[in-house]
Amino acid sequence: MRQASEHNHDLIVQRYTLPNGIPPKAYLTTLTQMRCETVVTVGPRLADAVASKTLHGRFVVVTDHNLTAPHATSLTPANATSAAIAATIRDPSS
Repeated sequence: MRQASEHNHDLIVQRYTLPNGIPPKAYLTTLTQMRCETVVTVGPRLADAVASKTLHGRFVVVTDHNLTAPHATSLTPANATSAAIAATIRDPSS
């Protein structure tokens, strides 16, 4: 993510880790309430929460699992280069 921010100097990158015992959906809801404009997640654990229709916000999900959610863009790990993540954040239709 820090490499992605080097491609786009308007990005402010902070890394958070899902704490043990916290439901993924509740955690992602908290991040969006903190006004994180775009949340990038890695792995299936958070991807399932992103797929929830009641979750608000914009997400980029790096996972091998098929994800269909109108508010999310999915990238496979092989395609999730720093440039691809930065481009997706700048233009969600990319």
